[in-house]
Amino acid sequence: MIKDVLHKICNPHGQVLRIVIFKKNGVQAMVEFDSLDAATRARDNLNGADIYSGCCTLKIDYAK
Repeated sequence: MIKDVLHKICNPHGQVLRIVIFKKNGVQAMVEFDSLDAATRARDNLNGADIYSGCCTLKIDYAK
């Protein structure tokens, strides 16, 4: 279910190749796009946005 939600909100910014979910400290995810441009668009447009109104705020950065 989490993958479906992430795919739905990320896909408009570029082709999503893979989503990996981590549940160690809360929920974290890694979304792989087909290009750096797509990843940049997603980060620029989604960082700080709420998945649902008033909650589930996205904190987006590049993987290290």
